[in-house]
Amino acid sequence: MKVTWFGSKTTKHFKIPAGTQIPPGLAVTKDHQNVQGAFHYTIAPKGDVPLPLFLQQLKTMNQRATLEL
Repeated sequence: MKVTWFGSKTTKHFKIPAGTQIPPGLAVTKDHQNVQGAFHYTIAPKGDVPLPLFLQQLKTMNQRATLEL
């Protein structure tokens, strides 16, 4: 799975390796495929959570993510 940031006009992306454990409070949804054939995913909280908790859950996933240029 690749993760980018909004407004980016670059091919830089984050890759989250297969087998990465998704924290129970997060949902990952496959949104659409771009013209190069890559898919866009959204990572969001499953419900209302305090921002610090959401950020901590993202940090857990971030430990396995890599930046690819």
